[in-house]
Order: sequence, then C-alpha cells, then structure tokens
Amino acid sequence: MSAWIGVVRRGRVGSGPWRILRAAAARVRSAARAVWLHLAVWLHLVVAGSAAAQAGPGTTGAVLLELAPGPRQLALAGAAASLPSESFSLFYNPARLAGAGASIGAAYQALPAEIGAGAVAGAVRLGPGALAVGIQYLDLGSVAVLEPDPAFGGQRGRPTGERVEGADVAAGIGYGIRVLGALELGVAGRALRSSLAEVQADGWAVDVGAALAIRGGRVTLAAVAQNLGPEFGPGRQARLPRVIRTGTALRVASSARARATAVAEGRFREDGTDLAFGLEAGLVAPGGWRLDGRIGYDAGVAAGDGADALSFGAGITAGRLSFDYAYRALGPLGATHQAGITLRSLR
Repeated sequence: MSAWIGVVRRGRVGSGPWRILRAAAARVRSAARAVWLHLAVWLHLVVAGSAAAQAGPGTTGAVLLELAPGPRQLALAGAAASLPSESFSLFYNPARLAGAGASIGAAYQALPAEIGAGAVAGAVRLGPGALAVGIQYLDLGSVAVLEPDPAFGGQRGRPTGERVEGADVAAGIGYGIRVLGALELGVAGRALRSSLAEVQADGWAVDVGAALAIRGGRVTLAAVAQNLGPEFGPGRQARLPRVIRTGTALRVASSARARATAVAEGRFREDGTDLAFGLEAGLVAPGGWRLDGRIGYDAGVAAGDGADALSFGAGITAGRLSFDYAYRALGPLGATHQAGITLRSLR
C-alpha cells in the first residue's frame, strides 16, 4: 500500500485525472482571489458612497445619460463597466475601447407613453488604441399644454389645444488605450443638449475609466467615473447623474462550442449605492452561428419603483453581424423593449 501511495504522489498512476483536478483547483483559486480583490475595492467605495449619500437625494438632469445604450447592457441590468470591448463601450466605459476593432452599432429602445431612445456608435483602430464616436437621443414625444380651469378653482387643468415637444441629445467621442500589457485606460467627452417647448440648454460631461485583465484574461476588473460635469437642464438646472461604477467580469466557461460570462457591478451615486448582476451564455450552432441568452438582476430596484428587478435578452451572431434584443417590465407603465444591430470588421 505504501509503495502504491508513493507512485501516486509521483504522478505515475492516474496522472491525467490528477493534472485535471490540480488545474481546476488552480482556476478556482485564481477566480476567488480576483473576486475578493473586487470586493475589497467595492467595500472601499461603499464608504465613499455612503458619505456622499449623507447630502440627501436630489433630482438629476440629462435623464438620457442613465439609459442603457444597447440591448446587451439593458439585458444585464446595466452591469456593463467590465463588458468586453465594442463600439458601445464609448457610453459605459471608454477604457474598454482599447481592445475594440473596427465596428459600428445602432440600437433603439421603445419606452411607455410613446417615448423612444436610441444610440449609434462607431469605433476604429487609431494609433496604439481605438477611437469611437457616437450619439444618444431621447425623444419625449409631444404632450398637451394645460391651463388652470377656473371651474374647479384652478385645481384641474384644461387643454389649450397646443402641444409641446421635448428631447435630449448627447454626442460623444472617446479613446481607449492598453498600457503595461493588460491595463486599459480611456476617456470620453459628451456634448449635451436638452430642449423642452421653446427652452433649450447645452452642457457637457466627461467619463474616465480603467480596466485590468488578470488570470490570463479570464477575469476583468473595471472602474469608471461617469457624467462628470456642471449642472444642466432647460429652465431649471440640476446636477448630472454622476456615478462611479466598479465591475467584475468572470469568464466561467469558454470553448469552441460554448461560453459563459458572469458580471457583477457596484454603482455609487451621490444619493446611494446599489448592485447589479448579470449572466451571458452562448452556444455556437452548426454553420458558425452563435446564439446568446442573457439575464440581469438590478438589486437597486425598490418595492415601490414600479420597474421589475429582472431583465432578459438574447442575441444571434452570424459572421460579422449581430442582432440583439432586451426586455424589462416596468410595472403599471408596461414594459421597455430594445433592439440593436452591430457590424464588426473581420480584420
């Protein structure tokens, strides 16, 4: 018996299974260390976020900046800071542009009350990094103008026959670069315009982000400060929806036929903190088509918010072309649907 144990220890018997077990254990340890590192960063920022929250909640301007730019981000509950590189990285973490190839994407989101939002972005390789330009818009539609009705003591309104329109637009440009092998850095700037009836306001916002791939690229840690800029809004100005996002993406499966990535994100706003989680899993079908399914959970949704904490989505990729869709219930208001298309270069 002792001789047999000695042979096993030297790896001469069952060496294949032992190697597989050791490799699996090493991957688990590596992933665990990365997750603990992210948690340490998250806990540090919770303290900062809690201090900022002491100032109390307030209104924010440029609601457009809080919308998910594309269906992938919406389906994953907005946990996008650590998502792989693409042209839409311009809107959620410019550092992730560092690995983006030439691509262009467009998306449209249908919201209740005939409100619509959309985004278009394109990226190209430029020098050691990638440059992206894009535009987001929010169409608030038109609403009837009411005036106080004296028949009810001014407590009710009566239509005047007039209608007013409102819209937000954000045009942005960003650049991402990879340094020191695995560290990505990026910055993006956006010009803002908001209009309501005949009142118009212009402003600007800046995003600064970073991302770090570790453990052979299986784990990505990311952080981004978004919407840094002055107060903004037509008529009555309000602070921008400033937020710090820290995220982790963990590639839990990767093969020629299947892949899966789990994402987690902490969001630290001036009026509080919250968490979001997402899972994206895909299969490669015969012929090279890839099918993806996505689910997200927004832990920041309160019982009276009206929106559902869960969001869902799917995508299909054929060669350079991808189609994506996302859905989220909004309680009594109905639901929001978002669809998008992305064209990538094979270079």
